[in-house]
Amino acid sequence: MDTFRPRHKISALGLTLVFAAFLSSISFLFLFRVSLLPSSWALTRSSSSPFHRQPDKLPSNVSTTTSSLGVASRVFVVSLPRRLDRRQRMLRLGNALGFNFTWVDALEAKHGLVGRIMERVRWQRDLESIHAHGGRPYRVQHGAEGVKGTIHGNRSPSQGALHDVFEDAINLPLDSNSPLGLRGADLWALDSANPLSSDITDPLAPVNFPDTRPPILCAQSAGPKGPHNNDSSPTPHVNTNTADQESLPHWRILSRAMIACWHSHLSVLRQVAEGQDHVAIVLEDDVDMEWDLESRLKGMWGALPHDWDLVMLGHCWSKESTFPALTKSPASNLYPSYSPKCTHAYAVSRSGARRLVQYLRTPSFAYSRALDQAIVHLIHTDHIKSFSVYPSVVIQTKDVASDILSGNGSNWRDTLMDSALAHAEEPKEYQ
Repeated sequence: MDTFRPRHKISALGLTLVFAAFLSSISFLFLFRVSLLPSSWALTRSSSSPFHRQPDKLPSNVSTTTSSLGVASRVFVVSLPRRLDRRQRMLRLGNALGFNFTWVDALEAKHGLVGRIMERVRWQRDLESIHAHGGRPYRVQHGAEGVKGTIHGNRSPSQGALHDVFEDAINLPLDSNSPLGLRGADLWALDSANPLSSDITDPLAPVNFPDTRPPILCAQSAGPKGPHNNDSSPTPHVNTNTADQESLPHWRILSRAMIACWHSHLSVLRQVAEGQDHVAIVLEDDVDMEWDLESRLKGMWGALPHDWDLVMLGHCWSKESTFPALTKSPASNLYPSYSPKCTHAYAVSRSGARRLVQYLRTPSFAYSRALDQAIVHLIHTDHIKSFSVYPSVVIQTKDVASDILSGNGSNWRDTLMDSALAHAEEPKEYQ
């Protein structure tokens, strides 16, 4: 028996050493992964909207002074929390370029709030239809059979003319530091328990199931007339032919994803409008950008007029060099915006954000179409002063699943001269 005791002691010591080595390796791997993340990871829980949960408190040991591409106070990235694939890529991109950003949790298209907002849009559209055709609504019942109790009760809902009249939309000074408050469509998105919520102050009748109502059509506007459009009374056209609805392209039908996107960006714009950022850059989480983006932006920023609202850093489905460039310098790639679609990358001034919030929450305009189409409408009617960088310096990657459309998104493709993502994904020794 004694001859076996030393062997047992050696065996126990060996197991202890192996276990200690295992714990050390796990700790090393964890610390190594954390070291790869930029400091922005620690301060990225932003949910600027009063309709979302409040952002996490900033740890006292984290600096709020971060690189933000030279021309902006902060960079925001709108992203669904579940899209970790996109967030990891954005972290690599920010780390490679040396800028930090603030996450803004996007609203899921399946969220119950989206359905509530969509019912408000349908209700608003019905009221517009009633007034446009001489109806005098008394307590309108809103259900599966449409609008009842009007002079022309046989008219299907959500197919009347939509009149975007921005009466009193700009109700606060654009340079004011006062809060924007809650008005118009802001009240649609409040929690149902909030006494200011439209669900309490102006409740809608429940929707019958199955819901056989026709889909809500996106409002449409006339095309651009020039960099300084004289048409200041926006009145978009809505297709009222029910028989044609089945043949309409997907972008003509108001979808839950469109409403979720609108709400998510409006949350960012409100944070900029009520904050201290003179300029903010807003990105979506599926982008790539020029490797020398910061120097490019610094080089062209001086050409902007003092009262600019929006600069589209990326765009799609439009030739944004249609109008003359702001300067004749070959380094200037800034043009008055023509008809820029997509919202994956833009810079916004604080006054521009205040202006946009007040337009985008106007009940007759709010959530009436895709957000990029709404912005184009505001540009065409001279409600905002927008400029576009051409060629785009930030593009959509189109190589990951889209949160808006099936597959990887639309067929639009753009290119860069020197992809920052390509640099970010190279081994360090080759950068």
